[in-house]
Amino acid sequence: MTGRRTSQAAGAVAPPVAGSDHRWSAAMSISADLLRAVNREATVPDLLALAARHACRLLGTEFAAVFQVADGDRLVVGGSHGLSAEYVALVNNAEPLTLSVRSFRTPSTSAVLGGHAIALSDALADPDSAQWADMAKMQGYRALLAAPMHGLGGVALGSITAYSRAVRDFTPDDVRLIELLAEHTAGALEAAGRRDAQNGEVDRLRLETSRAAADVERYARLLHLHVELCDAVLASRGLAGIVEAVAEAVGGTAAMWDTGLRMAAWAGAGAGAGSVPIDGGADQLLDGLRSVAAAEHAAGGEGRAAALRESPDGTPVWVAPISVHDHLRGWLTASGPGVELLSAPDSAGLTLPVALELQATQHQAEIEARIASDLLSELLADTAESRAPMLRSRAEALGHDLRAPHFAALLSPTPTAVGRRPERIAQARDLARLAARLVHMSPRPLIGIMDGKLLALVPERGPEGCAGTSAEPAHGDDAALALLAESAAALYPDRRVHVLVKRGILGISAYRSSYLLLVRAAELLTAHSPDLVDIDSFGLYGVMLDSGPGEALSDFSRRLLAPLMNPSAASGSHLTSTLENWLASGTSVNECSKRMYLHRNTVAYRLRKIEELLGVDLSKPDDVLKIQLAMVVATVSGWRPAP
Repeated sequence: MTGRRTSQAAGAVAPPVAGSDHRWSAAMSISADLLRAVNREATVPDLLALAARHACRLLGTEFAAVFQVADGDRLVVGGSHGLSAEYVALVNNAEPLTLSVRSFRTPSTSAVLGGHAIALSDALADPDSAQWADMAKMQGYRALLAAPMHGLGGVALGSITAYSRAVRDFTPDDVRLIELLAEHTAGALEAAGRRDAQNGEVDRLRLETSRAAADVERYARLLHLHVELCDAVLASRGLAGIVEAVAEAVGGTAAMWDTGLRMAAWAGAGAGAGSVPIDGGADQLLDGLRSVAAAEHAAGGEGRAAALRESPDGTPVWVAPISVHDHLRGWLTASGPGVELLSAPDSAGLTLPVALELQATQHQAEIEARIASDLLSELLADTAESRAPMLRSRAEALGHDLRAPHFAALLSPTPTAVGRRPERIAQARDLARLAARLVHMSPRPLIGIMDGKLLALVPERGPEGCAGTSAEPAHGDDAALALLAESAAALYPDRRVHVLVKRGILGISAYRSSYLLLVRAAELLTAHSPDLVDIDSFGLYGVMLDSGPGEALSDFSRRLLAPLMNPSAASGSHLTSTLENWLASGTSVNECSKRMYLHRNTVAYRLRKIEELLGVDLSKPDDVLKIQLAMVVATVSGWRPAP
């Protein structure tokens, strides 16, 4: 401490001691006073300031400083009494005292280098003091007495220097007193150093103990979480039980995502597990978890290790790839106040129970898929209606209510040549792979291989997103169709997969007829057909696709509509558009003109032109029916764009 006259931490000092005997008695008590300061945990600056005050008391001087050796060759004021802060700053920074032989000498540096006391009665009169005389004038002292401080083994620790305002001849007693004080101060300084070192070691041991305790606690929490995960697997609580255990461990949110980054399960601490977010806050948290999983997925999931990442809003998120037999099966993510727990090096084994659960779930799904495939085959048999009670019971065991409306989706790869039926490429392994991809779809569809194509029978979903009896297609149906199409496309990466859909199938007797209708429609597929063919979008005419073999229907459509579709006909597109709008308007010329923003006479003229080109009479219902069927077939075949 510099520039302070007293230090309450180090104790107060009495006025200067008068009398030789009293001075020696006071000198003998200084050692005890310094050691008491050490025991009171006084800082080194306070301890040295106390020594400087004792020097002023013993020698009757106005100023004193205790210098310490710093950086091996510098003397700095470690504690002082009476000296101004400006003077101390000048000595320590602007005009530093060095122990180099090339540097100018002061009594303090000479005492340290010589190993004995140095007395100077008048600094301004001594020619050797010219280089630092201005410093003496600045502080206002004339005489000074310096004594070196040595530690164990004779190591130079610094010096004590007393300054007097008046010219003064220091006596031999003065020299012996300051040397004794220097010896006591050196002992106290070394004791303080040992004390500080011991305190530092104690602090280090406390820190290590605290860290060890934290490690033990973290290990116990990890062990508890590992046990919880294993219990979830053994108790068949599924992914919901796993994410719930992880969420509770981190005190936040956890979610499992499949390789398509669709949420398989999620849970919030204290809220339990769920299949969909419960509110806007949870939705936002899950969006953050998904974004981190998506980033890891884009970086390549195979071979990556669990890591602590940040979501777009800066929230720490733990993300771990889950692999089964070296194949990525999904991502486990978690976020919360205790997420650091999962980033510990010894947390790597946490993903093993998750992988086991995924493997068990996948195995169960494959078994269910085989059972469901057998059930689907029996539902499509011509004897299904007579066995309805038994089939309904088997379906209920798989979680299906055959009394509720379903939609059927036929997944058909594009044929290799126009007019040819798709090859019988679907096999049992394809069924297992598709079942694995749809393992988290709820409710799970009945999937089977029918005539070389994959057929899915899916319960329709009501407005609230659960299976119901809504006559209108809900968003849940569209999401299920998208998942089916994506999963089928992953099965056949080198082929284009078409999805043919028939909605609103109600009753066992309707399953077979709907399937046969989809098969007829699939026979019309070409490389130009749309990816999604919704039979219900064609209305009544879609049902007529079952009126004949695919090749015959395709030939019928081409023969009838060829004149209208002739690219050389400049007005062909206008006529086609007029015909489509006229049919959509219920064969009303007035309504068609309104839809097309055309004059009624223009529409009538175009309809007469169509009659001439196609050789039909649009006033006859039979001809209108033939044209509508031909246009539906052309749309499914892909050689006429969908309206």
